[in-house]
Amino acid sequence: MLSSLDQTPRPLVFGVVNITPDSFSDGGDFFSRDASYQRCLQILDDGADFIDIGAESTRPGAKRLSDQEEWQRLEGILLKLKESNLLSKVSIDTRKSDLMLKAAQLGVAWINCVGEIPSEDLLAKLQQINPNIGFIATHVHGDPETMQLQPIGPGKIVLRVEEYFESCTAQLLDAKLRSDKIYMDPGIGFGKTDAANLKLLINCSVWSKRINLAVGVSRKSIFQRLFGIESPKDRDPVSKVAELALAMAGVQMIRTHDVKGLRKGVLKYHEAMQ
Repeated sequence: MLSSLDQTPRPLVFGVVNITPDSFSDGGDFFSRDASYQRCLQILDDGADFIDIGAESTRPGAKRLSDQEEWQRLEGILLKLKESNLLSKVSIDTRKSDLMLKAAQLGVAWINCVGEIPSEDLLAKLQQINPNIGFIATHVHGDPETMQLQPIGPGKIVLRVEEYFESCTAQLLDAKLRSDKIYMDPGIGFGKTDAANLKLLINCSVWSKRINLAVGVSRKSIFQRLFGIESPKDRDPVSKVAELALAMAGVQMIRTHDVKGLRKGVLKYHEAMQ
């Protein structure tokens, strides 16, 4: 069984920064080091608890980058944030074990794993570098290049994701990562049909009572298909409604592009609950 956890008073807010030319939501907007650095500062000023930086697009159909190319994109912004003593506020969104290790050695606080869980040896190295490092494990069906060609339907999706959560949690605990810094993400949009995604969202209120749950729905293409909202940035309002519902369901971490809107909604919700 998954372990029982105390509920956090409000979800941690992770602000998304994509330093890519091709991400679905804001590709190219923050590709340069200066633009991405200013975006990081803005996100923190808007009230984010952490900045989630990704240098490789994981949108459906995206091509895999080499380790070298992805690190070339990451290194400059990480060094600039280190100069500003901000790496303790940084999460790295990657599926490459070597980059997780390099980022941890620089001093990032979180690893947001959007691929296979690293080997036992690498997890042990991460823990040795930073005994307090946070780790988010995301369920992904296939890889970005192919995951939407044969997406999983709603039939057994909850069971498959829960089995993934169980397995990953055991691996991370075996590597001595702190249980309160281990988060599981059902991977909305990563190789699932819309019906499967909705079923996962419905089940978040169940999971959040037993595990630390992280969810990202911001600007997802499911909102285009359900509501006809073509532009990703125009999906922020409906994203905020979904994110507030996740907060009300007890989800402990939410990744978003619109930090200010999410913080405002979440704080009002918790004010109403006092």
